[in-house]
Amino acid sequence: MITIIIPTYNRPQYLKRILSYYDEYGTAYNIIVADSSSDEIKKVNEETISSFSNLDIQYFNSYSADIN
Repeated sequence: MITIIIPTYNRPQYLKRILSYYDEYGTAYNIIVADSSSDEIKKVNEETISSFSNLDIQYFNSYSADIN
């Protein structure tokens, strides 16, 4: 099985596009989504991911620390 890592940051349209691509070409993938988006966009991404229930997707919320 192939593992695909998809990092994303405030670009839900691209996440949907790439998940649609892998959905079209089969389900022999383990997909990891690392999301550093804003809270509002994370909700959109979570909804998008839930619409691809036939794909094996692991979703991780990540955030950047405010370093001063």
